[in-house]
Amino acid sequence: MRLRKPRRVDIDVDGLAPVRVRADTPEAVVSVVERLCGATSQPPGTLPVPLDAWNRVLAQLGNLHEAGEQMASARERAAVAETKVEFLKQQLAARRRGGDPGLFGGLFGRR
Repeated sequence: MRLRKPRRVDIDVDGLAPVRVRADTPEAVVSVVERLCGATSQPPGTLPVPLDAWNRVLAQLGNLHEAGEQMASARERAAVAETKVEFLKQQLAARRRGGDPGLFGGLFGRR
C-alpha cells in the first residue's frame, strides 16, 4: 500500500531522540524504526518478546521443573513409607496371633 504522497513521519523511540523521516509506505516506516532500534524483521508467526520478560518466563519454567522433581521425590518417599507401614502392620498382626513371627522372630527371640 502506497501513501498518496510521501509524508514526514515523526518517530519517537524510547532512549533515542525523536526522528523525522520521509516515507511513502508503512513498510518504509517499519524499516526505519528497525534500523533505529537495531532490530530485524521477525519471521511470520513469531512474536518479539522483551528480554527481561523472556528471562522471567525461563526462570518460572525452571522453578516448575524443580517443583516437579521435588513432587516425584516426595511420591517415592511416600510409597516407601506406605510399604514399610504395611509390612510392620503384618509383622505386628503375626506377633499378636502368636503365629509365625516372620522375619524378625528369629532375630530377637521371645521374652
